[in-house]
Amino acid sequence: QDSTAADELERALEAGFDHAALHFCLGSLRLKLERQESAIRHLARSVNHEEYGLASRLLLGDILFKKGLFKDASLEYIGALKMADAATMPPDEADDVRESYEPYIEAQQSQQDQDACRQLCENVRGLLMRPDWRDQVVTARKHGVSSGRTGFAPLAEVMLAAQSMGVVEAINRVHELARAGQLRSAMDEASDAVQRAPNYLPLHSLMADLLI
Repeated sequence: QDSTAADELERALEAGFDHAALHFCLGSLRLKLERQESAIRHLARSVNHEEYGLASRLLLGDILFKKGLFKDASLEYIGALKMADAATMPPDEADDVRESYEPYIEAQQSQQDQDACRQLCENVRGLLMRPDWRDQVVTARKHGVSSGRTGFAPLAEVMLAAQSMGVVEAINRVHELARAGQLRSAMDEASDAVQRAPNYLPLHSLMADLLI
């Protein structure tokens, strides 16, 4: 009874219960009822909450993506990625992770290539909209490039450089094959991946390691 539930939440809001949980639930229900503008208004009120921010940004990204607003959607997705990235780091490093995203967010705000924006949306969604997203985030970061004083790259760097989530998954398979001693199969997998992302530096470095 989604419509009735949403009406009751509206009454609670009118009665003075203004909380991120209410806005998230109401936004989710409005989205199910295909009232996108109402969903956007409410989800925008829960994006900065620690518990609801990640899901709120993913839902907003989905709405904007379906509306063809790829740049706006990409900003929501990269915001979701920032929260997911920080959530899988030790608490004493989480602030550094969040801060490391600022240059990428600023650069994305100036991005005019709609195809690049759409690809970023698909990459982030492919990573986070899965039950094992935490493990995938840790693995993708582990196999990305290292940078900065903390010795890690924000996952945004991996997502932007890899061009497709399939490349990140292929790198994971290459590592698994290499650990199993199947070096020829690992090189075949890497060679296939490099056709899709010829400029992804960690992939070339990995292939060099396999050759050595």
